[in-house]
Amino acid sequence: MKIFALKLTASACVGLAAVVAVQEAQSEGRTEKPSPSSAALEGHQQTPADLKKEFPGKPAKAANRGAKRQPLGIIYVSGEVKAPGSVTVMKGMTVEEALRKAGGVTESGAVRGCALNRNGALTRVDLNTPEGKATMVEAGDRLMIPQRIW
Repeated sequence: MKIFALKLTASACVGLAAVVAVQEAQSEGRTEKPSPSSAALEGHQQTPADLKKEFPGKPAKAANRGAKRQPLGIIYVSGEVKAPGSVTVMKGMTVEEALRKAGGVTESGAVRGCALNRNGALTRVDLNTPEGKATMVEAGDRLMIPQRIW
């Protein structure tokens, strides 16, 4: 038997309360639909202190939830990628994410020999390592995936 934990947002709770109120009204034979703010939520208002008691621990960072990252510029991806060309750079974007936006590395691409050109300085990035995948890209970078030598 599997048990699942479910966290509901405030809007989901209001919607769920409204559904319950409508179902209760229908089961009692009433035709009017109570509003969520009246019948369904009456006496069930929780304060932030109540929620902290009910859900202890660190709260999720609401500011980052669903927030779009801001574009910083573009980089150029070339070589053995499925869709070479420009890619919009977002704040905090990694080489791995940039390559994903360029369609991914082709079957003949050499992921160990990825070249990152930043302001004329050439850096080799090995995409088989966590450090290589986590390398951050910046606006104006040029990323080149060479062909694998069989």
